Amino acid sequence: MKKFFFLLLLPVQLTAQHFTAADITRWQAQAQQVTIIRDNFGVPHIYGKTDADAVFGLLYAQCEDDFKRVELNYIEKLGRMAEVKGDAALQSDLYIKLIIDSAEAVADYKRSPDWLKKLLNAYADGINYFLYRHPQTTPVLLHQFKPWYPLLWTDGSIGAISTGDITEQDVKKLYLPNKLKPVRDEDEFLITDLKGFIVHDETAGELGEIIEIHEYPQQFVAVIPYKFKEIMFPLNDDLIVEIDEENGIHKVNLPEGLIDLYLGE
Repeated sequence: MKKFFFLLLLPVQLTAQHFTAADITRWQAQAQQVTIIRDNFGVPHIYGKTDADAVFGLLYAQCEDDFKRVELNYIEKLGRMAEVKGDAALQSDLYIKLIIDSAEAVADYKRSPDWLKKLLNAYADGINYFLYRHPQTTPVLLHQFKPWYPLLWTDGSIGAISTGDITEQDVKKLYLPNKLKPVRDEDEFLITDLKGFIVHDETAGELGEIIEIHEYPQQFVAVIPYKFKEIMFPLNDDLIVEIDEENGIHKVNLPEGLIDLYLGE
């Protein structure tokens, strides 16, 4: 196994993030309490004296692996994707801002119990310490992470957020100027049109009706009720067997064990 430990920087480096001396001193003190061990597969194992230490180390390691994805996740939840990707992301930003309130996340942080604040602070500190230690890493937008950012994820992770069936396309049609509104051919079939289709899995048979389709930066995710649970699966070419538009049937080949995972079996 290869071992990687947090080490204090001897000279204080100047970075574009403009971190304060007090911040840096606090991060260095917490870094001394954390050990990251990466196994032969590169998977990080985080050790710390407290839960907050473990969170600090986990976020640091995640940034080592893919800071770009970490940053984009929060740019999306802040409704600021258009600042990075241009007008094409405006409807996504509007959609996010209608259902996620950053001011509410700040308020939730302020009234959080001390134990939770420690974890949230450690989340932000772990990322910011990574940026301090890696001045060659240039954020596209977020130069300093805030401890209330995780509270934007009100749904837990990629779980469904209730939107009253309003989609990004609905937001685009309602709010954006005509030149930015989508133009669609009458015969065009979009992946979001699968809502209402009945899902048939090659192994499990008929599963039920797609009641929601959620759009994420990487993919679309379908939601179906099955045996009093909600099952989610990605709508990508690897899983799609056939789309029968005439009969409203979506045939798939879901990964082995996916359904059992949701059912707790």
